[in-house]
Amino acid sequence: MIDERATWTDEKDAIWMTEMIYQVVVLGKCANSGFKKEAWQAALSNLNIEHRVNYTKVQLKARNAEIKEQYAQVSQMQHFLEGKPRRWALGETKRFPQNLRCQQLYDGCHGKVRIINNTTGKYGQLNRQW
Repeated sequence: MIDERATWTDEKDAIWMTEMIYQVVVLGKCANSGFKKEAWQAALSNLNIEHRVNYTKVQLKARNAEIKEQYAQVSQMQHFLEGKPRRWALGETKRFPQNLRCQQLYDGCHGKVRIINNTTGKYGQLNRQW
């Protein structure tokens, strides 16, 4: 039997998340209930071409749900540590892959995407050259 499970890397995540941000922010492919079909298809197509894989939309949506859940946990920890003594923040320097992209995709109200400038940390325009 052939193993058809998707294997994910930071690079693969960066490809589909960047395309999804572009689809939502520039092309408006998002509704209150989530991302539109066209956005999913574009992100999937870009991922499959760029990394020469043959992932399905189901696999991509499962990965999105997994990252969204992980990001929610990290975000809760960050909010909890705000205002706490520095000694509480022992894990603060630990890296969470795709944190900026997660903020852009998942923070905000009803699927609206906030764009954060990579260098200043302020809201600004979409930069596809991450």
